[in-house]
Amino acid sequence: MLKDILISMIIWVVVGCGNGSGVKRLDTRAVEKDTVLKWSQLVGESRLVRLETKEEALLNDYFRVWAGEKYIITYGNEEMYQFAADGTYIRKLASYGRAPGEYQNIIALTVDEPGERLYFSDYGRQNSIQVINLKNGEYENSLPGIYGFPKKMILAGDSVLYCIPLLLKDAAYEIYALTSSGQFLGGIKKETCREERQKNHSYLGIAGGFVHYMSGITDTLYRITADTRKPEYYFHAGYYLKEFKPDEKGEEIEMIVETSRFILFDRLFIRMADSRFGKNIITYDENRDPETYVFDKLNDGLFKVKSIYFNDLDFELEDYLFEVSEHYLCQSFSAMKFRERIKLANAPYLDWYNAIADDENPVVVLGKVRN
Repeated sequence: MLKDILISMIIWVVVGCGNGSGVKRLDTRAVEKDTVLKWSQLVGESRLVRLETKEEALLNDYFRVWAGEKYIITYGNEEMYQFAADGTYIRKLASYGRAPGEYQNIIALTVDEPGERLYFSDYGRQNSIQVINLKNGEYENSLPGIYGFPKKMILAGDSVLYCIPLLLKDAAYEIYALTSSGQFLGGIKKETCREERQKNHSYLGIAGGFVHYMSGITDTLYRITADTRKPEYYFHAGYYLKEFKPDEKGEEIEMIVETSRFILFDRLFIRMADSRFGKNIITYDENRDPETYVFDKLNDGLFKVKSIYFNDLDFELEDYLFEVSEHYLCQSFSAMKFRERIKLANAPYLDWYNAIADDENPVVVLGKVRN
């Protein structure tokens, strides 16, 4: 059973520092061709959802999405809302604040749909993972945080939470697992021989029934098997920060999603800078836009992505920001922007142009990841 496989994955080992044999090297510096990637290549089943507009649940342009089979959860600056899979509004789950069940800045969120529970970590409560009951929308309890709180968190198998700690420098584990009740199952120990640097981005995903992850101190994508951590892909973006001095520039990789055939990721351009929070922080290089790449496992090809073509909507999108849950990719559009797009496209949703007002809640495109 999947549960037994995933539990057995938590047999804790320390692997060596090398990349290992058979690891595919993906070097963005050698890419000369770009491509238009079809949405249908990344996802199987796809659906368009209008999030119901309610006076008590009005979304601005700055919200995030978690999508599953039963629910769509939106969260952002002020409130967290629960919608049904068809976009019907259900209830408000949480608001901005410091009390139990409230939040200030959500870092990681995942949902156990069969168990009707939502888990999230928040800057405002740094030593816990909060739990909300989705049957009634009430705050249920908090799980103990380990090394602060997770900056990435997914649910795999029968309610096993996999977490990447926020502060890897101070953590004994790069990734650890908890039961849904908060029991610590163990983790994969951080390699002491690694360079002690912390990237802004880590990745946790599920592909082929296995948990895949990229930690904050490496550009290697690992697959966790029954008794080891196996490196599968090594990404090379170019020059990495070494001195960590003011104005030093570098590059790093941010994973977006892995499917059965494709790996989609960004190449980010970064620099060291000073801020009101302190000296020598890592920030984005405002003079260079991120670049998106796709690796085709079937044809062993690496391409720079020029745009994403949404088949059902008959338009290309050059500026996209995917939200990724365990099994879904989501692209949201404001009602106004969606109307502008479909007006110009020969799409089957053209009749939505007159059915949607510019000030309504956003429209989301949901695609089930091909795995």
